[in-house]
Amino acid sequence: MRINCTLYLLDVVTSQDAASGRRVYVLQNNSKVVGELSNVGMKTYWTAVAAQVRLDRSLVILNRSFHGERYVYLKQDGVYEIINTANGKSPLFLRLNLKRVNDPKLKEVITGALG
Repeated sequence: MRINCTLYLLDVVTSQDAASGRRVYVLQNNSKVVGELSNVGMKTYWTAVAAQVRLDRSLVILNRSFHGERYVYLKQDGVYEIINTANGKSPLFLRLNLKRVNDPKLKEVITGALG
């Protein structure tokens, strides 16, 4: 694995605000890890297109770093949602296929919490 980025694996949940009754995003937990960011492979890309999902990036991290988080934050690229996971080149690594998040409120909560 060629490490080329530092990222945060995040869990964000929605909860109801007691005062207003509106649903708000709450950052539940996060962990900082390193990984290899690359483009999605052609076979994976076209399989996702057939399922009507557009994948933007692919990320390889150490298998023991991932605990079922749902989002990835990259300082240089922004916020991504983890669509699925796949085996890496060896059992030590895990490949995450990512889709860019378009929700401005979610982006605001994550970037505000992490700086």
